[in-house]
Amino acid sequence: MIDFVCNSCGLIYHADEAHEGKAIRCSQCGTVLPITRAITPEVTRASTASVKMVEEEPKARAILLWQLSWRRRKGMLAIFAAVLAVGVVWLMVSRSPNTEPTRKPENNPVTVSANELEKQPATDSTPPRPAIPEPSNALKNGTRLSKDIGTHGKGILVLRNGNGDDAVVRVIEQHSDTTVRWVYIAAHSDLKLTHIEPGSYLLLFSTGIDWDDENGLFRQNALYYQTDRNIAFEEKQLSDAVEYGMHTVTLHHVLGGNFPSHHIGEAEFTRGYHSRIK
Repeated sequence: MIDFVCNSCGLIYHADEAHEGKAIRCSQCGTVLPITRAITPEVTRASTASVKMVEEEPKARAILLWQLSWRRRKGMLAIFAAVLAVGVVWLMVSRSPNTEPTRKPENNPVTVSANELEKQPATDSTPPRPAIPEPSNALKNGTRLSKDIGTHGKGILVLRNGNGDDAVVRVIEQHSDTTVRWVYIAAHSDLKLTHIEPGSYLLLFSTGIDWDDENGLFRQNALYYQTDRNIAFEEKQLSDAVEYGMHTVTLHHVLGGNFPSHHIGEAEFTRGYHSRIK
């Protein structure tokens, strides 16, 4: 059996050895084909060569594409470096202060006559010194302005000064009109008065700063008040103890307070004051 191939279309034919030397026409492409034995080694080498070319062609193309991509990368890096350099230069220029050429001042001498110099008042370049505030007189919290009277009781009176100024409080026994306590209370301070005897007491108080010992009043910001009602102190003897009263009075305004007061004059507050006891 003879095998031969059409070189035009690659169609393979088989013929009996008795037809060797004859020719046939290819049924696919119409080429006249001689019936001869094909040389197998050559066909095999050609086939192998073609296979090798097919295998090597993608590799060469891949290398070419990689080289082209690397070149593009190098170009993009160069462009990026140039743009970055331009941006840095622009930033340095924009941040630099606008320097303008300094112009030397013109020296224009001015002539002043002796008469004009005499008319100009002399100026003192020394800055004025700030005024030094005079020290204000303040007493210690709890200082007595008069001797305590009626100290045999058990009543307790707590006075609270929540004001920013100092205060002075007079505790007056209503029936005898005697000041039993006359005390000084510092700003934002409390004072506890003890041993108050049973009775009904009226409170007078003043607020201010810079106390005047001679006149018994504040020199600055002085205000005078009197409570609207009296405070009653009572004592009750029990079988084994004594029941007594304790009251707390705030000298500053308290929201919802139950012990109101009103303004009075300076003379009414200071009546009966004789200089502070030493």
